[in-house]
Amino acid sequence: MDQTHEIELFKKDEECMKYDIIKKDMIKNIEKVVRDSYHYKILIYYLKNFMDLSRCAYYEGYSMSNGLGVELHHSPITLYEIVYAVMNKHLKQNGYYKIMKVAKEVSKLHYQFKVGLVPLNPTAHKLVHSGNLRIHPDIVKGDWEAFAIEYQDYISDDLKKTLDDVRFIREHELYDHYPKILMRSETHYIQKNIVSLDSVNISKLLTQIKMKTLENIEKAT
Repeated sequence: MDQTHEIELFKKDEECMKYDIIKKDMIKNIEKVVRDSYHYKILIYYLKNFMDLSRCAYYEGYSMSNGLGVELHHSPITLYEIVYAVMNKHLKQNGYYKIMKVAKEVSKLHYQFKVGLVPLNPTAHKLVHSGNLRIHPDIVKGDWEAFAIEYQDYISDDLKKTLDDVRFIREHELYDHYPKILMRSETHYIQKNIVSLDSVNISKLLTQIKMKTLENIEKAT
């Protein structure tokens, strides 16, 4: 889709297209609209370069100042859940929602910093998405609680349970700077009876190989 066609599609949506059913593919579509928007990219650039979001939450040495890439992860409320809540709000208040109006509100929430963000290196980010690394709320940047309160009538039941769990963790568990899964683990192998190359008679070895090859040829014939 070229930029001109995309702009026309959004203009058409703003003027005409209304939706009264929330579907997973539509949530994903709005997520993409938000992530691809100029305003969102500018904000992420600013957060990474001028705020305390330029280094991995787990590894201080892994930072943009060292020329390494840092990825921002939405936590404990995912971008998917944020989009859902905004869509649900529009649907309940108006009886419909529009793609661009929802996308603009989601972007505005980011500028108000009512989202939770965690800077991670790519490995830690993949571990989080695979469910192998749990993010402690103490390392989350942003007022996600403000969003949870403001949109409490529109968030999903699954998110309500997730937030209850996160609040329990915040109150009862200390933050572990280096979760076990991220700790360095080395395995040492000891090799015995290694023949030094200096002690090998290369000419003799090559002769033996040639003789063995000839023997195999003779057996084959």
